[in-house]
Amino acid sequence: MSKQLVLMDHDGGVDDYLATMLLMTMDNVQPLGIVVTPADCYIKPAVSATRKILDLMGCSSIPVAKSTVRGINPFPRLYRRDSLIVDCLPILNQSETINTPLLAETGQDFIVRVLRAATEPVTLMVTGPLTTVAVALDAAPEIEAKIKQIVWMGGALNVLGNVDKMLLVLLYVLLFSLLTIEFLEKLCLGEQFFRVCADSYTKIVLVFYSYRL
Repeated sequence: MSKQLVLMDHDGGVDDYLATMLLMTMDNVQPLGIVVTPADCYIKPAVSATRKILDLMGCSSIPVAKSTVRGINPFPRLYRRDSLIVDCLPILNQSETINTPLLAETGQDFIVRVLRAATEPVTLMVTGPLTTVAVALDAAPEIEAKIKQIVWMGGALNVLGNVDKMLLVLLYVLLFSLLTIEFLEKLCLGEQFFRVCADSYTKIVLVFYSYRL
């Protein structure tokens, strides 16, 4: 049985590092790389921590790319500082060198290159805002055909959000980004679940529960 191709895009929160470690333990998955998006983190320590974690997990052959795409609404500093703490954990700093490669190309360009080269559809595992994915698809619309599905952690359905009653901060960061309504309509070719609700700051918020390409 062939392994499922997975390209991960995370935004440097504590949960993202745990998700990275769990992904590395899955026997049925072939990770193609990890993109770090500057959202719930400070990008330099988040990239560093990701590379160190891959070294620790014995997965130093998996490349890491740094996205340069930023959301309009920044994450709170209280959230972002965790990337500095994780990067300084003693268990991640037992070696003086980091073996996991950091690519020279941007995270959005890496997504485009990996999907173009893929011989079969790829699952995008996104545990941060979809801004980097949006920019990659905007730059190279043809890669849409190479995406099997997007597994995204980014919305509140039966629980309260952490910005508003329904609004999760991942969605708040996305507002007024390149992920426009028209773009999402182009993306969501299959079953869609979303709702439009009022927000005191932006007047309109798209809350996406899930979608599959």
